[in-house]
Amino acid sequence: MKLASMSIDPISIFGWELDKIVNEEWRTLCAMALYKIPDYFWTVPASTSSKYHPRTSLGIGGLVRHTKAVFLVAENLFTNSTYAPFTDAEKDIIRIAIVLHDSFKQGMTDSGHTASDHPMLVRSLFNVFEPEELECAWNSICDCIETHMGQWDTDREGVVILPRPSTEMQKFVHLCDFLASRRDIEVDVYRREAPDKEEADWKDGKATEGQIKYISSLLQKIIPLGLTEIPYSSVPLENLTKGLASDIIVEYKRLLGFKDR
Repeated sequence: MKLASMSIDPISIFGWELDKIVNEEWRTLCAMALYKIPDYFWTVPASTSSKYHPRTSLGIGGLVRHTKAVFLVAENLFTNSTYAPFTDAEKDIIRIAIVLHDSFKQGMTDSGHTASDHPMLVRSLFNVFEPEELECAWNSICDCIETHMGQWDTDREGVVILPRPSTEMQKFVHLCDFLASRRDIEVDVYRREAPDKEEADWKDGKATEGQIKYISSLLQKIIPLGLTEIPYSSVPLENLTKGLASDIIVEYKRLLGFKDR
């Protein structure tokens, strides 16, 4: 799925998260990084197999919702000094690491599946720093990103390719990602942003054009399979909600045998 032509405003999508970053130079660094990450990040699901994340992180835009969920888990834990005894600077490093932790989830280009080495790709976003003092912070951010997978540190052949978290900041980033990835824990990130608006529940909104196009493309792959009945095929695409569209994408990917995380 080619996404390079998309017009994305990262600042509007991650405005709340960026505002939480106290250090102004580091906030700018994070914003600049968001403009440099692959276009696919803004539309793909957090799990291509639909097996490893809650429903709110699946479907079109699921990876963005997952990232916001991890961030929200962190912000809640920050209020508890027992679990998050960090300085303001350390909290900022954690915040930026979380925003960018899955920014290369499917590799340098849209591979359609999770790249085992994706945590190691973020460091390449910046080679020159202005001012130079940012380099130390960037290295700490990338250290947290590169260890965020925790015990899941191997490639598909079982070869260890990722470092495991060792510092408290690294362990904290992994913990937040782990909690937000549990299938039985739903984090309603948009309810937090607009608690008094009915449309804050993303599942009830009208399906996006991207969701509809993606479902259509999956259908074109399913039809040649010769199934006696295709689930949801009688539902008009123009009547889909975001939640139902997400469910359909999950089911169609299952029928097509998607196995990747």
